[in-house]
Amino acid sequence: MTAGLLDLPAPLFGAVEEALAGHVPPLWRLGLWAALAALVSIELYRMLSPQRRIAAAAADLRRAQGALAAFDGEFRDALPLMRRTMAAAGRRLAMVFPASIAAALPILALLVWLDGAYGARLPDPGQPVAVKAEPAGLEARWVDAAGGRDGAVVVTDGPREVARAAVQAPVTSIHKWRWWNLLVGNPAGYLPPAAPVERVDIDLPRNELVGVGPPWMRGWEVPFLLLFTVFALVARRARRVV
Repeated sequence: MTAGLLDLPAPLFGAVEEALAGHVPPLWRLGLWAALAALVSIELYRMLSPQRRIAAAAADLRRAQGALAAFDGEFRDALPLMRRTMAAAGRRLAMVFPASIAAALPILALLVWLDGAYGARLPDPGQPVAVKAEPAGLEARWVDAAGGRDGAVVVTDGPREVARAAVQAPVTSIHKWRWWNLLVGNPAGYLPPAAPVERVDIDLPRNELVGVGPPWMRGWEVPFLLLFTVFALVARRARRVV
């Protein structure tokens, strides 16, 4: 099993992406995903959180903070005001935390899918790919597949081949199965438990959606997060979410 729980919506995301791919440029598609993610997260949070109680708790917190800020006396005399402020902040946090976690889950699933769809890409035939195996002492190399853009990584210990893994999806690492793969799987699968190699890192070429700026700004992460933040702030203000 290569899919995790956060990978379950991936077929739906992929179907939407495929429908848009022939009509909308990649950066614009990313903007649409950011807008959708912002709207879904804000609406989920609004529906799942007790908005009136949160507003009342926020007002209590502001009053407590104002009283503490205006206090001019001995430290020991301020302790009741400090406890009141901390209690008000704790009540508000307890109200927003469950809904915040629930609203974040679809966004986490989308981020996992976006990294696979917009992050790395499979190399062109003959394009060199650096591969590194752990532990040190093992050698690894990329092998092109005949008649296609996918390939495989081959790990050797001297003249002996100790592991081979097909790479049919643009993943940057293959490793043995770990508990967190229950949440996020590896589309390329996993190394055998008995293999002497623990991990293989693959330096695949990265997709560039932005043509200017340093390399770390040209991928999907920075534009998505910036657009998501802007859309989320607009949606929060429009829906009057507290």
